[in-house]
Amino acid sequence: MIIPTNAEKYPENLAHVEQLLEQRQAPVGAETVVERYATLGQRIGGLFVDQLLLTLIAVVVGVITAFVATDRVDNIRNGCAAASAGYYIYFHWRSGQTVGKAQMESQVVCFSSRGLISFRQSLVRGGIAQLIGISVLLLLFVMGYDWSTDIQFIGLVLPTVVTAWALANIISIIVSTENRALHDYIAGTVVINTRYMRVS
Repeated sequence: MIIPTNAEKYPENLAHVEQLLEQRQAPVGAETVVERYATLGQRIGGLFVDQLLLTLIAVVVGVITAFVATDRVDNIRNGCAAASAGYYIYFHWRSGQTVGKAQMESQVVCFSSRGLISFRQSLVRGGIAQLIGISVLLLLFVMGYDWSTDIQFIGLVLPTVVTAWALANIISIIVSTENRALHDYIAGTVVINTRYMRVS
């Protein structure tokens, strides 16, 4: 008596099983694995779209302000800056995607669970740059610098620190296997390529 093998009993499953085995045997650095994570180009493209959107909103608010609230320009400008930070924090928390990330097919997810990130993670991820800026200002004031007399020096230090932070993030994305920026490591997140995987 010849006992049929599983392959003979379920021929319709054979091709699927072989495909799964090929994926499991693929090396870690294989293209199918690397492409699961958003590239530097995707991230820069998404940032460009988001900044363009936020700039357009700020321009509209600025034009309206010029006509109806000329005595509150500084307050409204500060409000726009806060709203910009809140934009990233809110949308990364709710869906992992801003308008720019959705257009560039990328999404922020939790690195350990590969699920949507928590509000705390989004707050840390989106607020780390602002925290660095505030820390630099506090350090300068502790060292004796005055905003009214040393405005030129302070105005030079802050952009330098911001630029250094941005370059450090770019380098981190390039050298990281999962294309993670420094704020991804700090917040425990990773940006994935939604053409290959998506979290909802």
